[in-house]
Amino acid sequence: MKLLIKETVEVKEYVENVALTKSIKNIRPSLKTATTKYLFRYIPRDFYKDFSKKYDDGDLNEFEEELLPYLQETIVLYAFAISTAKRQVIETDSGIHIISTANQKTAFEHQIKALKDTYLEDANYALEELLEFLTENADKTELLKWRKSDYFTETNECFIKNSKECNKIASSLNIEARHFIEMKSDLMKVQEKQIKATLTPSLYEELLKQYKGSNVNERNKKLLQPIKEAILYLGYVKYTDLQQLKNTTDGTTIPKKTTNSLSSREQATGEVLSAFSFRLYEEGNAALGELKTFLDDNYRDYPLYENSKNFGQPKVIQNDKNNSYYVP
Repeated sequence: MKLLIKETVEVKEYVENVALTKSIKNIRPSLKTATTKYLFRYIPRDFYKDFSKKYDDGDLNEFEEELLPYLQETIVLYAFAISTAKRQVIETDSGIHIISTANQKTAFEHQIKALKDTYLEDANYALEELLEFLTENADKTELLKWRKSDYFTETNECFIKNSKECNKIASSLNIEARHFIEMKSDLMKVQEKQIKATLTPSLYEELLKQYKGSNVNERNKKLLQPIKEAILYLGYVKYTDLQQLKNTTDGTTIPKKTTNSLSSREQATGEVLSAFSFRLYEEGNAALGELKTFLDDNYRDYPLYENSKNFGQPKVIQNDKNNSYYVP
């Protein structure tokens, strides 16, 4: 597989304080892993193959030259997140050894973890920027294979695009890029169940089609704010609830405090999490209520809703906070 990085000077464009030699040989395996493990979740392999060949041949056009840094930054940062711990040790016939010289000491474990976490979070933000760039330029001929792929559909199927949009809706949640990536499936569950049930399937499909095509009409734009609020608040409840549980050989477990943590923040108690989740649950249901009221009040502007069995029906909320939605 051809890589989109040839020289160390390209690597140093995206990472700080890295003393690499004249070759990328030592990090090449991590660059390859970053490409296959992370980039190929969002980019078709055939698109990448064509692009990397043009890059290798020095045949990129103006738009492709503009796209290249987005791809390189994503790959490099994920590669360093993968390789940070590995570069602290060396494996020989006699075992695994710490790398140390007269001038350099191996970093402490918590320092290595902090650096790795930083690379990973930066990589997640770089990925968001890449996907935003691709979406904004989806009509370009050079992106035809991406636009016709399932990757394009998956990237643009959610009414909330990225962590930046989440924080515009609710800045107090302080959602990082990794949070958005991890909880996107929970957001989609809310969208495909609660939002679809409230809008009715026909209006939902109309709005989603317009949203994917970046041509939402003025009438439907009025629906987006309460939709996004409901998706975020209810989806975040699902996400945070599941984050507290982990299936292990000992069964389903929850996090516990440790005495050697360097963090100034502690694990939230069950009572605090319950109160927090309930508040978000109420906020999400309030947004659904706002959406339902708006549609009922303006039904003549939404014939797909007016002609459905949802129109004029009372708002009924299921009691289960993880499955709440308005039903006729």
